[in-house]
Amino acid sequence: MELEKVLNHLEEAIKRLQLEYEQYLTGVLKKEPLDLRREVERIIASYNRRRINNTALRFRFNALAARFNTYKNYWERVLRKREEGKVLRTDANERDLKVLYLEYIEARRRCNQPTDHITYEDLIRKIKAHLGSGKGVNLSVRIKDGKAILVKTRKKGA
Repeated sequence: MELEKVLNHLEEAIKRLQLEYEQYLTGVLKKEPLDLRREVERIIASYNRRRINNTALRFRFNALAARFNTYKNYWERVLRKREEGKVLRTDANERDLKVLYLEYIEARRRCNQPTDHITYEDLIRKIKAHLGSGKGVNLSVRIKDGKAILVKTRKKGA
């Protein structure tokens, strides 16, 4: 049971870390979330050395460790490209879309709706297809009837 609690904590920490890195990479957060990253790395390293006899828990641990390593490689690649000058920081419009995406994902989590299948690119593609040019329209995240939704509102003066 202790290992199951640790895995639940690890899964939540990875989700939080992924969200914080997205915010950091889009400029919402000013500081890289290194403390949380070190905590996740410490937990994974600690349980990597231990023998996990329960097959289901071992599978879950390996899946979480693989997910973290995938995210870590992505973050390092993006940061390296940024340092090399190959990736510029996003403009205000792109930053607004990233913030909208992160708010939507967080609202879905609060409503216990699945979020694994929603990628940033898919959501933005759907938003742009639905709005067209999007001029004169704002989008915001609301919770209605226990579900996270995107709501269109007219911009003032539009």
